[in-house]
Amino acid sequence: MDHPGITARTIRLSKGFSQKEIYTGIISKSFAISFEQGKVMLNYFDFIQVLDRLSLSWNEFEFIRGGYQNPENVSLWRQFAEAANTKNRVQLEDIYRVHQADKSDFGKVVAYLSRAFLHNMMPESVPPSEPCTDKETQFLIHYLIDKESWTLDETNLFTSFYYLFEERTQEVLIRICYRSLQRYREYPGYPERMYNLLTNYIAHCYETLRRSEGDEWLNRLREIPRSKAYLHQATNARLCEAIHCAAHGREEEGRKTAEECSTVFQVLGFPQEAKAALEEFEEILALYRGNEHREKRG
Repeated sequence: MDHPGITARTIRLSKGFSQKEIYTGIISKSFAISFEQGKVMLNYFDFIQVLDRLSLSWNEFEFIRGGYQNPENVSLWRQFAEAANTKNRVQLEDIYRVHQADKSDFGKVVAYLSRAFLHNMMPESVPPSEPCTDKETQFLIHYLIDKESWTLDETNLFTSFYYLFEERTQEVLIRICYRSLQRYREYPGYPERMYNLLTNYIAHCYETLRRSEGDEWLNRLREIPRSKAYLHQATNARLCEAIHCAAHGREEEGRKTAEECSTVFQVLGFPQEAKAALEEFEEILALYRGNEHREKRG
């Protein structure tokens, strides 16, 4: 990508601003010239003022600077997410090989996560993937637990791959993740991120027979205001109510709710999710019936 000063100059000229209009009171004329020539960098606070005078957000500036492409498309996290979603073994192994000894903690985290994903999600692969070492696993856990607050990178990491951790670790990390994500209430896309975090985790809790844990987080999910702008996510939240009923033996109420969710998904144009909603309800119902039967026999 271009030096920020070169991009700033291009935008300034396209908007018809003079250097004086943009930089006066922020930096000197000579420094502004050097900045736009790509020779020096502005400090953060000066740069934010420049963006304000250009009527740009940081995100839009980076989008333009990246050639009108989202910078996430070339980030390490994005590379990992795409490889994991497509189960691209070669790319995941590549990420681990290249970044396992990174100087940055985040680089190592993505590398170890690639190894954990390969081992957990591709058990049928030949030859089988090696698991993370104890040292790598502990590094992943401590990287997350030792942080007082997470950025969106860490919340994305946990939201997408919480199931790679042991249950007790999940229960500690979900609390950190939830608390950290709440700080982003005013950030674009906050409701969608919170919906995704809670609906996925709640379903996972019920699927692993952790009913109390699922109930606790369902109550938090109920606190999120519903909005037509997030109808898909709100339907997933409603599906959590259906599987909650399944886990508590309220079959008729739960099946009716699951059918309503299925209908909404169908109308929205997601036939696979419509089918999966009904299947998930029936699976949870059968799971808890079987567990109840085993407890009675025991």
